[in-house]
Amino acid sequence: AHYASSLQTTTQFAGISNQSAVQRFVEIVSIDVDAKTMHNLLSELAKDYADVSSFLSRIGGTPADDINSKKCNGNFVQSSHVTMAHFSQLSQQTLYADYRDIIGHSLTLSITGILIGETVAALSVTLPAQSDTEPPCNVPPSQNTFPHITIWFGEGESASRANELPSLVEKREAVRLELKEPMQISGKFEFWYL
Repeated sequence: AHYASSLQTTTQFAGISNQSAVQRFVEIVSIDVDAKTMHNLLSELAKDYADVSSFLSRIGGTPADDINSKKCNGNFVQSSHVTMAHFSQLSQQTLYADYRDIIGHSLTLSITGILIGETVAALSVTLPAQSDTEPPCNVPPSQNTFPHITIWFGEGESASRANELPSLVEKREAVRLELKEPMQISGKFEFWYL
């Protein structure tokens, strides 16, 4: 079961008026990215970074060719995203006020590194100042101190454990690999509703 399986995104409710949408409970504000793109990116990184190759070997590879692959040890996140804000961090009123105008906007994220622990892995990202959609909107800051895309978590583990990766790196319980050159990927702002 994946975190987003019980959630619905803004796109799924495109036909609902703004008035109706405002009444929906927002669980997270996210920048959604294509999962297959993430899996392909990992395969590309494995060619240049031995630690990524070792990680993929340890967990049985990526489901890049088959998104529903069962050969992997653990769970590849199929609802790839950057969590910008969670309802536990901001009130519903603030979530709507701060993010409503940028929902649906596309933007380009920079992947700057990968953090790999025993039970979780994530890509570190840098957010742009503005969206790519015309007219552009300023991108609000992430409420998370570690903007990232969780890519994998082990059996019995939670994807949210990726938030702990920077502290796990400090404790030498995870590794952080900085990319020689940032990689660009596209994403889109969405509300995820309960």
